[in-house]
Amino acid sequence: MRNSYSLSMIIPAYGSPEELKSLLNSIKAHGSPAIEVWVIDDGSDPPLEEVVKQFNFNYHYQENRGPCAARNQGAKLANAKTFFFLDSDTELLPDTLPKALELIKKPDFNIVSIIYHPESLSKGFVPEYKCLFDFYSYFNCPEGPVPELAGQSCLFRKDVFLDIGGWDENFNRPDMEHEEFSNRIKKKYTINLFHGIYVKHHFPKMKKLLVSLFHRSMSWTRLKINGKVKFDGFHRTRSTAMAIFLPFLSILSLIGSIFNPLFTAIFLILIFLFFLANLTFFKFLFNRTSLFSGIIFIGIHFLVQFSVSLGALFGLLTFWKAKW
Repeated sequence: MRNSYSLSMIIPAYGSPEELKSLLNSIKAHGSPAIEVWVIDDGSDPPLEEVVKQFNFNYHYQENRGPCAARNQGAKLANAKTFFFLDSDTELLPDTLPKALELIKKPDFNIVSIIYHPESLSKGFVPEYKCLFDFYSYFNCPEGPVPELAGQSCLFRKDVFLDIGGWDENFNRPDMEHEEFSNRIKKKYTINLFHGIYVKHHFPKMKKLLVSLFHRSMSWTRLKINGKVKFDGFHRTRSTAMAIFLPFLSILSLIGSIFNPLFTAIFLILIFLFFLANLTFFKFLFNRTSLFSGIIFIGIHFLVQFSVSLGALFGLLTFWKAKW
């Protein structure tokens, strides 16, 4: 039986038992004997063993070392020749697994990113905005090679994964590990994207989102300075890197307008540039949501870019501080 699996699903998990239960329910609904499931509990307190037992899936507990170490541990335990890495806050659609099983039969299959569905599992303006933003990032991307791995849901041929060396366990919390991994992958292999195969995702509320993006931006900046990630011409280009500073600069100019009226004009110019830089995304939003929601999403996007720009600045400052 050990060698009869077509696919090993590897799920790093930390807390959030209800989200994990929803994911396992969506896997169980497929009922395929060709699927092996491993839940790697990364030090949850209380452990998630009782949740996993309800589904008769494989369970492994480890001390808290982060999602990268959990994914690597799952790869060591898995028996299939193909891995499906899936974060515990995601959920399969009815056709996700059948499409995945078809994809891995392709003779040129190596690595496939599986992107988020445009409908969030979490309700509220902030989760819905983040879901649409992530979907938009791939919306106009043609099928085929892409520069970045979707770390939360991706398919790997086992020998390819082992050849690359697995996830970098120096990332001991959810961070920019997929960026670093993507950079290593692209030296030897191609990451592919196929439209029509999705997973759904639980997205965070405002505070958690802004804090997460701040830390990720800080990490990405340090990785960029150290040459471990690059502008990919896809999500991150030099122009988008410059555009994220527009909210930060506009707030500075608004504060400056208290002391000098000239800054009011600068503020208005920066706000205009903010809308211009994000015009395509804003059009996408208004095509998929109501006028009211679209306006709210624009405000959230402003705060998100402000948080990202602060993270980038702190990344620069901490790098220079460590250097000097």
